[in-house]
Amino acid sequence: MLLNQKVKIMYRYGRLMLLSTIFCVSCANPTLEQQQVLATTIPQGVDEDRDGVLDALDQCAQSVIGEPVDAEGCQPFHFKSLGKVYFEFDNFELDNDAKIKLDRVAEYLSFNRHVRQLIILGHTDEVGTVAYNDQLSDRRVASVQRYLLAKKIPNHQLRAAYAGSENGGLGERAPIDENWTRLGRARNRHVDLILIESVWQR
Repeated sequence: MLLNQKVKIMYRYGRLMLLSTIFCVSCANPTLEQQQVLATTIPQGVDEDRDGVLDALDQCAQSVIGEPVDAEGCQPFHFKSLGKVYFEFDNFELDNDAKIKLDRVAEYLSFNRHVRQLIILGHTDEVGTVAYNDQLSDRRVASVQRYLLAKKIPNHQLRAAYAGSENGGLGERAPIDENWTRLGRARNRHVDLILIESVWQR
């Protein structure tokens, strides 16, 4: 049994014992042994998001109040694509189409309380060296991140996947189309916008 599951059980059991102590006349003056049992079964601490998991053990201490959580205090989640932002050849500047797309994404993030995080994942075509394309991928990710931050999206809601980091940007390594045609290369020059959100939709 997981530790926080034990804590939940102990917490509920401790509350029952506390109530029985309050309302039972014969228990009005608990013995030393009963006091020791109460002290060890009622965990001390804070449960700020009121999900039944104490903050000291809660892996998601800011979960939405009233939503179901798992044993770690986290709400189940899933991944949802918010589309792609495309770039010109060897370029990381946002054009008007990209800005319109990101304006819609920013509005969605601002008004959807189920949002956990937006992953910004960069890609390039195969023209150039792997190292150069990793840098270009990172610049595209940074452009998107800066734009969303300027739209007042909190930094903690954005996960910029840079090529040098763990689970980072992919550069030219994950094409969605062929690289030997102009149209295929154009489709490979993009940033993926992948949303992590709670499955408890209303």
